[in-house]
Amino acid sequence: MTAPSCRWATLAPELLFLVFGSDTSVASRRVHRQTLLSCALVCRSWSGVAQSVLFQHIELESCAGYQHRLTRLISTLSYAVQSRDKRHLALAVRSLSVDIGAHWSPTATLCTHADASSVALAVHCCPQLRHLRLTVREGVRHAFTDTNLALLRKSRSVTKLSIRADSSPMLPQLLHIWPQLTFLDSRTSSGFPCSISAFGDLPASCAIRELHASSTAPDVIARLAAPFACSLRALTLVSHQRTGAPPTRPLLDGSVVLPALTSATLDCEFDADTLESLPCTVEHVGLVFWDHALFRVLRSFIARRIDTIKAISLLEPPKSCMSARGADEHGLLDFCARSGIAVRYRSREELVTAGGVW
Repeated sequence: MTAPSCRWATLAPELLFLVFGSDTSVASRRVHRQTLLSCALVCRSWSGVAQSVLFQHIELESCAGYQHRLTRLISTLSYAVQSRDKRHLALAVRSLSVDIGAHWSPTATLCTHADASSVALAVHCCPQLRHLRLTVREGVRHAFTDTNLALLRKSRSVTKLSIRADSSPMLPQLLHIWPQLTFLDSRTSSGFPCSISAFGDLPASCAIRELHASSTAPDVIARLAAPFACSLRALTLVSHQRTGAPPTRPLLDGSVVLPALTSATLDCEFDADTLESLPCTVEHVGLVFWDHALFRVLRSFIARRIDTIKAISLLEPPKSCMSARGADEHGLLDFCARSGIAVRYRSREELVTAGGVW
């Protein structure tokens, strides 16, 4: 955008919005940020659109002065939502990512409960917010007060919730007040598999269609999926802790029936029994291949379910687990091509972006 021979200022603001607003990946947003700031400062006709794109995805990362930055954000959004000239900025916010937990203030006092209140205020100032991402740090069981919940209840535009917490009452609290939620990503902040006790009593008031969880234990999966069994269409299970051996039990042990499930993504170790435990309604399977022998396992599984499987996604494994794939992969691809099954490769960055995890 710096070529002197091009008259960039003559481009329509709508084109700018399409160029910078179409790619929502975390990496692309960071790369484009400086260019967007330049647009907002240099070109008056682009300023409004550039600012709107910048406000679409707000991420507050844990760092020095965190609480002060969050307070400034709330002040800015609160002013914008009440201002005729600036209201478009508050209306532009589509996703909000916030850390809740141990943040040290300049006076060396620990900010804990105040963060939860700040989140409620920030969400309230974003009338068209679609996706709320919360990271709840270890050490303190944070919870929203009744006043916070009354404020959050008014945010009917939120349909996606991503919450990383080892143990927090915030998840059932938000599920109770937001029946409109259709996407839930519940992972642990420590990276370890979650346990049943971490969730408390989950209400069945939401029609969750897509669920992500960091566990491969059947009892945990059943506990998470049970309240949304009739509406759940897509399930993603994540566990990057390699045990050196595949799971000894199926992922789904029959204690919960998922009649609407059509997509299953396993970002974890698996074997033939793991795949066989998937409901017969599953049409799309996404897998991470930790070992080249698993291509033969998947091929056998597809052959047994040739009438129902329509597509597979091959996910890029963590870099530390990369291995040569070779002939087994080519055999799988050839089999899928002859069987009319679509094959898609997805990078880890794409998976993180699609899943709403940051």
